[in-house]
Amino acid sequence: MSNLILLNNLTTSEKDSPERAIAQAHTFTALRTLDGPRMGILLQFLKEARLIDRDRNVISLYGINLNKANLSGVDLSDTCLSGVYLREAELFNANLSNADLSYSVLERAELFNVNLSNADLSYSVLVRAELLEADLSNTNLRNADLTD
Repeated sequence: MSNLILLNNLTTSEKDSPERAIAQAHTFTALRTLDGPRMGILLQFLKEARLIDRDRNVISLYGINLNKANLSGVDLSDTCLSGVYLREAELFNANLSNADLSYSVLERAELFNVNLSNADLSYSVLVRAELLEADLSNTNLRNADLTD
């Protein structure tokens, strides 16, 4: 991945470029083999490398299974996590401000003290999610499923 970023200018590559396809495949393969805490480390790397930015999304995580991921304390602000499966994920003290979580599944996720301000949770599934002390200011919850 480092070579794709540094040598092939992944962050400025065209949408349908081979570099992006390779990076997408590497990312999906890695996420399928990682346990919960290591998923958080990889997502933090992708954010810091500016590969999952909300405004310029280089690697799409749409449809990826991050169920039971441990994203506690992770800063995923301004990222695109649209369509991600986060069932039973741990997101204690995570920063998801201004993140795109539209169409995501956060069923039974633990969202204690999470910053979701200005996030897009439209059409997301938050069935039995625990939103204790979560900052939901200016959060888009249009058509989100918040049933208990």
